[in-house]
Amino acid sequence: MLASSSFQSDRSKFHVYVNGTFFYTGFPFGLEVRIVGNQSWYALARGLDPLSVHQITIWYVTDPITLDWPYLPPESLTIHAFSIDAGSFSSDQPQRHRRLQIIGDSITAGNQIDPIGCESDHSGTYAAQLCEHFHANCTTLAISGKGIYQNCCDDNVTMTELFKYAIPGEPGSLFQDTDFSPDAVLLNLGTNDMGRNDGSLSWADAFIQTYANFLVNLTRIHGSQSLPIFCGVGPMNHSYMPLVQSAIELARSAGVQGAQVVNYSTVQDGCGGHPGRIGHWQMSEIAKPIIAATLGW
Repeated sequence: MLASSSFQSDRSKFHVYVNGTFFYTGFPFGLEVRIVGNQSWYALARGLDPLSVHQITIWYVTDPITLDWPYLPPESLTIHAFSIDAGSFSSDQPQRHRRLQIIGDSITAGNQIDPIGCESDHSGTYAAQLCEHFHANCTTLAISGKGIYQNCCDDNVTMTELFKYAIPGEPGSLFQDTDFSPDAVLLNLGTNDMGRNDGSLSWADAFIQTYANFLVNLTRIHGSQSLPIFCGVGPMNHSYMPLVQSAIELARSAGVQGAQVVNYSTVQDGCGGHPGRIGHWQMSEIAKPIIAATLGW
């Protein structure tokens, strides 16, 4: 793979999967490719039988804010080309027609998923597992520390604005893919907001109104009041459940028809109270039947 990076850090990385398996033994389970500096070639796999068919998947796994916490970097990664030493590329790879948009914070980003070293890995998250289980084409927008009304650690824009950016630290880099119309949205925001909750009625009302407005905005952007929106609560904090329920009711009065709560009650086996690999698997198991029943998948 020919790739380049404008990041100063060497911690921005991909995981490589061959035929659905994290490729060869390493930490935690396979091959990590770290992209650094100007255009360079990076090996994704070695020793494969050129007479057999192989599916190679690269998955960007690093939460960008963790590269220069608490700042959102304006840098980006670019994949320029792929090449192989033997065999040929196949044009028969089936296209994924199911589409999900996923919006969240450190939980969805997979930050601190590994208890040893507190590494991030989006490919191990509940969101990634749901995408693979349903064979969906997913767009994931998730940044640690960010909320829907207030962020945990700053007073800058929240995910209600950040989800529009193609590059998190570059406000002018708006998504231009008007053809991406998701079948549903998975939303998991509120955990970071609760760290700023002063216990007042006015704070609760502002959270509810902001959350409801965001639900309405999502239906307008995607052109459907019946758009299914799965509003996740937990697993790190469940105290904002009543606020999300109230927000959904308020949004319904504005025409939103497809929003519902998903209660994630799982173990926090990662770092800093985050779900680890078991916790994320439990989250995906909770969401699977709800999504399947709602979308007919």
